[in-house]
Amino acid sequence: GVSKESLKSCDRIHYWCDLQKEMILGSIDQQLHDDCQNRLIKTLNARLELLIGQNARYFQRRASSINHFFGSYILIMDNFGSSLFGSVKNNPRSYLGKDYTEARAKEITDQSKKAAKTTKLFAQIIKNLINKHPRTLFIFRPHPVSSQLVWQQELGESRNLHIIYKDSADPWILGSSLIIHAGCTAGIQAKLLKKHTIDISKLIGIVDHTSIATLLSEEATSEDEISHAIQKASDSKNATISRNFQTLGQNVSNPSEGITLESPNGNKSFLDLNSLLDSSLRFGETSAMKLCLENCRYL
Repeated sequence: GVSKESLKSCDRIHYWCDLQKEMILGSIDQQLHDDCQNRLIKTLNARLELLIGQNARYFQRRASSINHFFGSYILIMDNFGSSLFGSVKNNPRSYLGKDYTEARAKEITDQSKKAAKTTKLFAQIIKNLINKHPRTLFIFRPHPVSSQLVWQQELGESRNLHIIYKDSADPWILGSSLIIHAGCTAGIQAKLLKKHTIDISKLIGIVDHTSIATLLSEEATSEDEISHAIQKASDSKNATISRNFQTLGQNVSNPSEGITLESPNGNKSFLDLNSLLDSSLRFGETSAMKLCLENCRYL
Protein backbone atom coordinates (compact mmCIF):
# COMPACT_ATOMS: atom_id res chain seq x y z
CA GLY A 1 0.00 0.00 0.00
CA VAL A 2 0.86 3.68 -0.01
CA SER A 3 2.88 4.64 3.06
CA LYS A 4 5.44 7.23 4.05
CA GLU A 5 8.20 4.73 3.23
CA SER A 6 6.78 3.71 -0.14
CA LEU A 7 6.31 7.34 -1.21
CA LYS A 8 10.00 7.95 -0.60
CA SER A 9 10.91 5.19 -3.03
CA CYS A 10 8.72 6.20 -6.01
CA ASP A 11 8.45 9.26 -8.23
CA ARG A 12 5.01 8.64 -9.67
CA ILE A 13 1.85 6.60 -9.17
CA HIS A 14 -0.20 5.89 -12.29
CA TYR A 15 -3.95 5.55 -11.95
CA TRP A 16 -6.62 4.74 -14.57
CA CYS A 17 -9.53 6.92 -13.53
CA ASP A 18 -10.82 9.37 -10.92
CA LEU A 19 -12.49 6.56 -8.97
CA GLN A 20 -9.15 4.82 -8.49
CA LYS A 21 -7.57 8.12 -7.42
CA GLU A 22 -10.30 8.57 -4.80
CA MET A 23 -9.73 5.02 -3.56
CA ILE A 24 -5.98 5.60 -3.23
CA LEU A 25 -6.33 8.88 -1.37
CA GLY A 26 -9.15 7.54 0.77
CA SER A 27 -7.08 4.60 1.98
CA ILE A 28 -4.05 6.51 3.26
CA ASP A 29 -3.29 8.80 6.18
CA GLN A 30 -4.46 12.40 5.69
CA GLN A 31 -0.93 13.64 6.35
CA LEU A 32 0.32 11.80 3.24
CA HIS A 33 -2.25 13.29 0.86
CA ASP A 34 -0.08 16.13 -0.45
CA ASP A 35 2.95 13.91 -1.11
CA CYS A 36 0.77 11.29 -2.78
CA GLN A 37 -1.22 13.84 -4.82
CA ASN A 38 1.99 15.22 -6.34
CA ARG A 39 2.93 11.75 -7.59
CA LEU A 40 -0.42 10.75 -9.07
CA ILE A 41 -0.56 10.69 -12.88
CA LYS A 42 -3.73 9.86 -14.78
CA THR A 43 -3.29 7.34 -17.61
CA LEU A 44 -5.61 5.16 -19.64
CA ASN A 45 -6.23 1.50 -19.20
CA ALA A 46 -3.39 -0.10 -21.20
CA ARG A 47 -5.94 -2.26 -23.04
CA LEU A 48 -7.30 0.91 -24.66
CA GLU A 49 -4.18 3.06 -24.82
CA LEU A 50 -2.23 0.45 -26.80
CA LEU A 51 -4.86 0.74 -29.55
CA ILE A 52 -4.66 4.50 -30.00
CA GLY A 53 -2.51 6.15 -32.62
CA GLN A 54 1.05 4.99 -33.12
CA ASN A 55 0.78 2.78 -30.03
CA ALA A 56 -1.18 0.27 -32.12
CA ARG A 57 2.01 -0.51 -34.02
CA TYR A 58 2.89 -2.62 -31.00
CA PHE A 59 0.68 -5.32 -32.55
CA GLN A 60 2.02 -4.95 -36.10
CA ARG A 61 4.49 -7.84 -36.06
CA ARG A 62 2.02 -10.31 -34.56
CA ALA A 63 -0.81 -9.22 -36.86
CA SER A 64 1.47 -9.49 -39.89
CA SER A 65 2.43 -13.03 -38.85
CA ILE A 66 -1.25 -13.98 -38.54
CA ASN A 67 -1.98 -12.56 -42.00
CA HIS A 68 1.04 -14.31 -43.48
CA PHE A 69 -0.22 -17.64 -42.15
CA PHE A 70 -4.00 -17.29 -42.65
CA GLY A 71 -4.31 -14.63 -45.34
CA SER A 72 -7.52 -12.58 -45.34
CA TYR A 73 -10.17 -13.58 -42.80
CA ILE A 74 -13.41 -12.54 -41.11
CA LEU A 75 -13.11 -12.41 -37.33
CA ILE A 76 -16.02 -13.49 -35.12
CA MET A 77 -15.91 -12.56 -31.43
CA ASP A 78 -17.85 -14.39 -28.73
CA ASN A 79 -19.03 -12.66 -25.55
CA PHE A 80 -21.32 -15.42 -24.25
CA GLY A 81 -18.58 -16.95 -22.11
CA SER A 82 -20.23 -17.01 -18.70
CA SER A 83 -23.47 -18.44 -20.08
CA LEU A 84 -21.74 -21.61 -21.24
CA PHE A 85 -20.89 -22.90 -17.79
CA GLY A 86 -23.29 -25.42 -16.27
CA SER A 87 -22.81 -24.27 -12.66
CA VAL A 88 -25.43 -21.52 -13.00
CA LYS A 89 -28.10 -23.76 -14.47
CA ASN A 90 -27.36 -26.94 -12.53
CA ASN A 91 -26.45 -25.57 -9.13
CA PRO A 92 -27.25 -21.87 -8.56
CA ARG A 93 -26.74 -22.28 -4.80
CA SER A 94 -23.13 -23.33 -5.33
CA TYR A 95 -22.64 -20.57 -7.91
CA LEU A 96 -23.97 -17.81 -5.61
CA GLY A 97 -22.44 -19.06 -2.38
CA LYS A 98 -23.14 -16.76 0.57
CA ASP A 99 -25.11 -14.40 -1.70
CA TYR A 100 -27.74 -17.06 -2.37
CA THR A 101 -31.41 -16.11 -2.18
CA GLU A 102 -34.38 -17.71 -3.92
CA ALA A 103 -35.04 -14.50 -5.85
CA ARG A 104 -31.40 -14.17 -6.95
CA ALA A 105 -31.25 -17.85 -7.91
CA LYS A 106 -34.34 -17.43 -10.11
CA GLU A 107 -32.89 -14.26 -11.64
CA ILE A 108 -29.59 -15.83 -12.71
CA THR A 109 -31.32 -19.04 -13.82
CA ASP A 110 -33.62 -17.02 -16.09
CA GLN A 111 -30.63 -15.05 -17.36
CA SER A 112 -28.77 -18.28 -18.07
CA LYS A 113 -31.71 -19.68 -20.06
CA LYS A 114 -32.00 -16.47 -22.07
CA ALA A 115 -28.26 -16.40 -22.74
CA ALA A 116 -28.34 -20.04 -23.86
CA LYS A 117 -31.08 -19.16 -26.35
CA THR A 118 -29.19 -16.17 -27.78
CA THR A 119 -26.03 -18.29 -27.97
CA LYS A 120 -27.88 -20.81 -30.16
CA LEU A 121 -29.19 -18.02 -32.41
CA PHE A 122 -25.72 -16.49 -32.67
CA ALA A 123 -24.23 -19.86 -33.62
CA GLN A 124 -26.92 -20.49 -36.25
CA ILE A 125 -26.33 -17.12 -37.94
CA ILE A 126 -22.58 -17.73 -38.00
CA LYS A 127 -23.09 -21.22 -39.46
CA ASN A 128 -25.34 -19.76 -42.16
CA LEU A 129 -22.71 -17.18 -43.10
CA ILE A 130 -19.90 -19.74 -43.13
CA ASN A 131 -21.91 -22.02 -45.43
CA LYS A 132 -22.91 -19.14 -47.69
CA HIS A 133 -19.29 -18.03 -48.19
CA PRO A 134 -17.30 -21.26 -48.61
CA ARG A 135 -14.28 -19.45 -50.10
CA THR A 136 -14.01 -16.96 -47.22
CA LEU A 137 -12.00 -17.88 -44.14
CA PHE A 138 -13.64 -17.30 -40.76
CA ILE A 139 -11.71 -17.14 -37.49
CA PHE A 140 -13.84 -17.62 -34.38
CA ARG A 141 -12.35 -16.46 -31.07
CA PRO A 142 -14.17 -17.80 -27.96
CA HIS A 143 -14.56 -15.58 -24.93
CA PRO A 144 -11.60 -15.88 -22.49
CA VAL A 145 -13.76 -17.77 -19.98
CA SER A 146 -15.60 -19.77 -22.62
CA SER A 147 -15.14 -23.36 -23.70
CA GLN A 148 -13.68 -23.97 -27.13
CA LEU A 149 -15.30 -27.41 -27.16
CA VAL A 150 -18.77 -25.90 -26.72
CA TRP A 151 -18.34 -23.79 -29.83
CA GLN A 152 -16.95 -26.71 -31.79
CA GLN A 153 -20.18 -28.53 -30.97
CA GLU A 154 -22.37 -25.51 -31.77
CA LEU A 155 -20.69 -24.58 -35.06
CA GLY A 156 -19.63 -28.01 -36.30
CA GLU A 157 -16.79 -28.60 -38.74
CA SER A 158 -16.18 -26.47 -41.82
CA ARG A 159 -13.13 -26.22 -44.04
CA ASN A 160 -13.32 -22.42 -43.94
CA LEU A 161 -13.63 -22.12 -40.13
CA HIS A 162 -10.96 -22.09 -37.44
CA ILE A 163 -11.88 -21.82 -33.75
CA ILE A 164 -8.83 -20.35 -32.06
CA TYR A 165 -8.20 -18.92 -28.64
CA LYS A 166 -4.60 -17.79 -28.43
CA ASP A 167 -2.90 -14.66 -27.10
CA SER A 168 -4.48 -11.20 -27.02
CA ALA A 169 -7.40 -10.48 -29.33
CA ASP A 170 -5.86 -7.21 -30.53
CA PRO A 171 -3.51 -8.53 -33.27
CA TRP A 172 -6.34 -10.77 -34.53
CA ILE A 173 -8.62 -7.73 -34.71
CA LEU A 174 -5.95 -5.67 -36.46
CA GLY A 175 -5.29 -8.38 -39.04
CA SER A 176 -8.94 -9.03 -39.90
CA SER A 177 -10.87 -7.65 -42.85
CA LEU A 178 -14.17 -7.54 -40.92
CA ILE A 179 -15.29 -8.16 -37.31
CA ILE A 180 -18.67 -9.64 -36.37
CA HIS A 181 -19.89 -9.58 -32.76
CA ALA A 182 -22.95 -9.12 -30.54
CA GLY A 183 -22.17 -6.44 -27.98
CA CYS A 184 -18.62 -7.66 -27.35
CA THR A 185 -16.06 -5.15 -26.04
CA ALA A 186 -13.95 -6.16 -29.03
CA GLY A 187 -16.23 -3.77 -30.92
CA ILE A 188 -14.63 -0.89 -29.01
CA GLN A 189 -11.15 -2.25 -29.65
CA ALA A 190 -11.94 -2.67 -33.35
CA LYS A 191 -13.26 0.88 -33.64
CA LEU A 192 -10.10 2.28 -32.07
CA LEU A 193 -8.12 0.30 -34.66
CA LYS A 194 -10.40 1.67 -37.40
CA LYS A 195 -11.67 -1.74 -38.47
CA HIS A 196 -15.06 -2.36 -40.08
CA THR A 197 -17.26 -3.86 -37.37
CA ILE A 198 -20.77 -5.33 -37.51
CA ASP A 199 -22.97 -5.95 -34.47
CA ILE A 200 -25.72 -8.58 -34.78
CA SER A 201 -27.32 -8.15 -31.34
CA LYS A 202 -30.76 -7.31 -32.75
CA LEU A 203 -30.75 -10.42 -34.93
CA ILE A 204 -30.41 -12.66 -31.86
CA GLY A 205 -32.98 -10.84 -29.74
CA ILE A 206 -30.73 -8.62 -27.61
CA VAL A 207 -32.87 -5.49 -27.55
CA ASP A 208 -33.14 -4.65 -23.84
CA HIS A 209 -29.48 -3.65 -23.45
CA THR A 210 -27.33 -1.58 -25.77
CA SER A 211 -23.60 -1.75 -25.14
CA ILE A 212 -21.05 0.88 -26.09
CA ALA A 213 -19.56 -1.64 -28.53
CA THR A 214 -22.93 -1.90 -30.28
CA LEU A 215 -23.22 1.87 -30.63
CA LEU A 216 -19.76 2.09 -32.17
CA SER A 217 -20.48 -0.68 -34.68
CA GLU A 218 -22.66 -0.98 -37.75
CA GLU A 219 -25.87 -2.69 -36.63
CA ALA A 220 -27.08 -5.44 -38.93
CA THR A 221 -30.81 -5.89 -39.44
CA SER A 222 -30.61 -8.97 -41.66
CA GLU A 223 -28.25 -11.77 -42.61
CA ASP A 224 -28.19 -10.38 -46.14
CA GLU A 225 -26.61 -7.17 -44.84
CA ILE A 226 -23.88 -9.17 -43.12
CA SER A 227 -23.38 -11.31 -46.19
CA HIS A 228 -22.98 -8.21 -48.34
CA ALA A 229 -20.36 -6.84 -45.95
CA ILE A 230 -18.49 -10.15 -46.00
CA GLN A 231 -18.50 -10.18 -49.79
CA LYS A 232 -17.26 -6.60 -49.89
CA ALA A 233 -14.48 -7.42 -47.41
CA SER A 234 -13.51 -10.49 -49.44
CA ASP A 235 -13.35 -8.39 -52.62
CA SER A 236 -10.99 -5.97 -50.88
CA LYS A 237 -8.18 -8.45 -50.22
CA ASN A 238 -5.77 -6.13 -51.95
CA ALA A 239 -6.17 -3.69 -49.06
CA THR A 240 -3.14 -5.14 -47.32
CA ILE A 241 -2.39 -4.96 -43.64
CA SER A 242 0.53 -2.61 -44.27
CA ARG A 243 -1.93 -0.08 -45.67
CA ASN A 244 -3.99 -0.44 -42.50
CA PHE A 245 -0.94 0.41 -40.41
CA GLN A 246 -0.27 3.55 -42.44
CA THR A 247 -3.57 5.05 -41.27
CA LEU A 248 -3.06 4.32 -37.58
CA GLY A 249 -3.07 7.43 -35.44
CA GLN A 250 -3.97 9.91 -38.16
CA ASN A 251 -7.08 11.17 -36.35
CA VAL A 252 -5.70 11.28 -32.80
CA SER A 253 -4.70 14.66 -31.42
CA ASN A 254 -4.11 13.71 -27.79
CA PRO A 255 -4.25 9.96 -27.04
CA SER A 256 -4.25 10.49 -23.28
CA GLU A 257 -7.48 12.49 -23.54
CA GLY A 258 -9.56 10.63 -26.11
CA ILE A 259 -10.08 9.84 -29.77
CA THR A 260 -12.19 11.03 -32.67
CA LEU A 261 -14.57 8.31 -33.84
CA GLU A 262 -16.76 8.15 -36.91
CA SER A 263 -20.11 6.39 -36.59
CA PRO A 264 -21.57 4.29 -39.46
CA ASN A 265 -23.81 7.23 -40.48
CA GLY A 266 -20.77 9.48 -40.95
CA ASN A 267 -21.03 11.61 -37.81
CA LYS A 268 -17.73 12.28 -36.10
CA SER A 269 -17.47 12.61 -32.35
CA PHE A 270 -14.77 12.97 -29.74
CA LEU A 271 -14.84 10.17 -27.16
CA ASP A 272 -13.23 10.94 -23.81
CA LEU A 273 -11.85 7.51 -22.94
CA ASN A 274 -10.81 8.46 -19.43
CA SER A 275 -14.36 9.57 -18.64
CA LEU A 276 -15.69 6.40 -20.25
CA LEU A 277 -13.49 4.18 -18.11
CA ASP A 278 -14.26 6.19 -14.99
CA SER A 279 -18.03 6.06 -15.49
CA SER A 280 -17.89 2.35 -16.41
CA LEU A 281 -16.30 1.54 -13.05
CA ARG A 282 -18.68 3.80 -11.16
CA PHE A 283 -22.03 3.10 -12.78
CA GLY A 284 -21.71 0.05 -15.02
CA GLU A 285 -21.55 -0.12 -18.80
CA THR A 286 -25.13 0.97 -19.61
CA SER A 287 -24.92 4.15 -17.53
CA ALA A 288 -21.41 4.77 -18.84
CA MET A 289 -22.74 4.56 -22.38
CA LYS A 290 -25.38 7.20 -21.61
CA LEU A 291 -22.81 9.51 -20.03
CA CYS A 292 -20.47 8.94 -22.96
CA LEU A 293 -23.12 9.94 -25.50
CA GLU A 294 -24.10 13.00 -23.48
CA ASN A 295 -20.48 14.14 -23.31
CA CYS A 296 -19.51 13.45 -26.93
CA ARG A 297 -18.58 16.64 -28.78
CA TYR A 298 -19.79 16.40 -32.38
CA LEU A 299 -17.44 18.10 -34.84
